[in-house]
Amino acid sequence: MLEVDLRFGTLFTVAVEHNYLANRQTGNFSVVPSKYTQYIMNKLGLYYKSAARAMVFAHHELDALEFFVKKNSGVKFSFWLYNKEPYFTNYTSLDPEKLRQNIIYLSNLYSNDIESTLHVNDFVSDSDCYAVNYGQIAFPSFKKSTQVQLLNEYTEVIHTQDVEPERSFAYHNRNLEDGNYTTVANGERNSFLYFSEVQVPKPLAWIEIRVNEKMLDSILSQLHSTKKNDPYNFLVSFEERKTIWRYTIIPKYENPSNLKIRMIDGKEKVSFTGPVEGEFYNQQAYIFESDRPLSLKERPDYEFELVSGSKIMKKMLPAPSPELIKPTTDNSKFYSEIIVYI
Repeated sequence: MLEVDLRFGTLFTVAVEHNYLANRQTGNFSVVPSKYTQYIMNKLGLYYKSAARAMVFAHHELDALEFFVKKNSGVKFSFWLYNKEPYFTNYTSLDPEKLRQNIIYLSNLYSNDIESTLHVNDFVSDSDCYAVNYGQIAFPSFKKSTQVQLLNEYTEVIHTQDVEPERSFAYHNRNLEDGNYTTVANGERNSFLYFSEVQVPKPLAWIEIRVNEKMLDSILSQLHSTKKNDPYNFLVSFEERKTIWRYTIIPKYENPSNLKIRMIDGKEKVSFTGPVEGEFYNQQAYIFESDRPLSLKERPDYEFELVSGSKIMKKMLPAPSPELIKPTTDNSKFYSEIIVYI
């Protein structure tokens, strides 16, 4: 969790959670302030610790924050979100190709509530994955002369360009802030992220928290009256991937008949198709598939056993590992491969 603190209270917090994890907020996430935010924190007397915690230390610094917010109609804090888990893409319900090519954009522009998520939907979705422009913004080309507008995150027009037919154009501005932008042409909008330089290692997401006058006034009024305040708590929530569980049963010591997978425990009833006979590296195999995609969890929602008639062949079938996931060609389905020897 990240906290930005005032001397007498907390301005806001950002927590990151993942449904795959048994303890949803123990993922290998790190939140790092951007260079701009480090500059603003220094200017306003904020101090950022390596433990993702920042603080304002004195009354005059609190006054400086208030003055800055009122003068600029708010202050924006931006952060990079990183994740170091090697199988994050496998167990997260996002398009792997979009995650590879893009960066997730997270912002509190969607809500001014004291408790809210930094994305439109309940979980981070593919629509939050934005293409990235580095150092310049490439405008789209058209078959005829077209006027293109460049908008910032507040839909303010910051540049208008008449693009000639079949001509490319790249917008350069050294003073352009890192963040979310949109081009508008012929009624079509295309949103993306712009950064002045490439980030290495590649971050998972870009977070923007804007504190406006109303938010700050609410915090200050609480601090003045009770010396304490309720912070704005922002949440980033990732959903687990759902996969078809495919059990490949390989008889190593015996060749039982009438094999079935039977449910022991689970949130709802799940059945398996099969078995379909096949081969696994020249060994006879029996293949079962779940009748629907099931959630991947560190602590699974389901328990199954393998039976042959009335005999239990495997009391507890293993749950899928995030390492062994196979997508279809178009990434429309994902299969968890589970190999079981009996």
